[in-house]
Parts: sequence; C-alpha cells; structure tokens
Amino acid sequence: MGSAQEGVDLALAAHRRGLLDERGLELVLAYYGGEGALAPLPPEEVLARLGGVSPERLRGLVPARGRPFGPRLLLRAPLGSGGMGTVYEGYDRVLQRRVAVKVVRPDKLGSAAHARYLARFEREARAMARVRHPSCVAIFDVGRGPEGEPYLVMELVEGESLAARLAREGPQDPRRVARWGKALAEGLAACHEAEVVHRDVKPANVLLDAHGLPHLTDFGIALDREALTKLTASMAALGTLGYLPPEQAGGREVDARADVYALGATLYEALTGRLPFEGKVA
Repeated sequence: MGSAQEGVDLALAAHRRGLLDERGLELVLAYYGGEGALAPLPPEEVLARLGGVSPERLRGLVPARGRPFGPRLLLRAPLGSGGMGTVYEGYDRVLQRRVAVKVVRPDKLGSAAHARYLARFEREARAMARVRHPSCVAIFDVGRGPEGEPYLVMELVEGESLAARLAREGPQDPRRVARWGKALAEGLAACHEAEVVHRDVKPANVLLDAHGLPHLTDFGIALDREALTKLTASMAALGTLGYLPPEQAGGREVDARADVYALGATLYEALTGRLPFEGKVA
C-alpha cells in the first residue's frame, strides 16, 4: 500500500508518458482527494481500475516526485528561466491540479535591486490577475515560499513557445498565422480593456498548446495606466529589440499601440522567418 502522494506522482508520470489520458487522470486525482486520501489502495491498482492502465505498462516508470514548496505545492522540472525567475511544472495538492509556478531567482533576493525585482514581480501578478481571456495565461495564486521567495501559480500550458516552433519549422502557413493573430489580438484587447500594456510581445512570450492555440504569457514588464504615468525615461525601453516600436526603443512613453506594433512584428516573423526591420542598434 502506497501513500496518496505516491499514487499522484505515479499518475502524473503515466500521464506525461501518454499511458493515462486526461479523463483517467481526473478520476485518479479525484480518488486521492477523496476516499483514497488517508488509506489508499496500491497506486498500480488505482491506475488499473480508474485509468485502465495495466501494471505491466507501468513497469520501469519512475515518477518525478518533485520537492515540497510550502504546504500546498510540489515543484517538478523547470520549464524555463528568465531575468526575473524560473518557471517550474508544479502540482497544487489542495486543488489537485498541475500548474506552472514562477519563483523569483534566489540571486535576486539578496541583491541591491531586491525591492525593484519584487515590485516588478508583484506588478506581474496584479497585471495578470486583472486579465481574463483564453489567449492569456491565467494566474491562480501569488505568495511567498519557505524562504520568503515570491512566487506565482499560473495556468500550465503544455506545448512549446512560438519561438521554438519557428526555430524548428521556419515560416508558418499563412492561414495558421492568421488564426494566431486573431486570438492574440483578442487577448491583447482584453489586456488593454483592463488598462494593462504588456510591452514585451514576441514569439518567446507566446505559448502554443497541444491544440496549436496561442497563449500570451510573461507579463513581467507589463504596466498599468498608473505605472505608465510614473515611468521614467531610463525604464521606458524595457522590452526586446526587434519588436519595439520606435517610441519605445527611444525611451518615450508607450501605450496599447506598442503591443499592436509588437504583435505585427511577431506575426511578420511567423510568416517570413525574419523580423520586419533588422540592423545594428545605433
């Protein structure tokens, strides 16, 4: 007889391997959240009964257990890392669902810029929490980890970034790009209605799910209207060169039109394999 957590770990591993479908995973997680929470059946028996996965198919499957991160979360494999933090695949033990967890990088916690990074992280949480749209990655929770490190719990989008897709396949079919453009434009419209300017739209910040649908992520430098009015010239050019409109690259104040420009540059690259403007920075 194994523990409920061992059963959850094995079910998640079987799901990642393609042995357990979404419905089977839901049934197994529901079991461990209910009658199997305290005195569960052996994990192999649970997966056989509820998921139709025979013990023979589970042999040699070693679940990635993850490490506890506070009383509620498990952190598993890292999914990516940026200037502000690392994103992990995670598991919410209370709501019994897989999530993405973005944790501030440890080296930022003791730096002289600590307050600035924390303010930026909290700004991302506020920005994402105000946006509700299928084309924007949803935020579920925000908090502090065991050592005081801030974290965000977000929707887990399984797939790859548009940047990875373009690097592997090159220019995309125009009809597919048109569908992406429509979905992302609607997502950005939801951002702008919430008075949020993303300010860093680019292929690396567009996630494509298993169905090929795009999701806008990484609101790390997103600013609301109040923050925009306080923005200094030294911070105005935050973003990624190649996708910035001239006014943003020049350090001037930007608004929602900057996101429209960046989306256009992103879609242009998806169609042609190159940016609309290339050259050296003056």
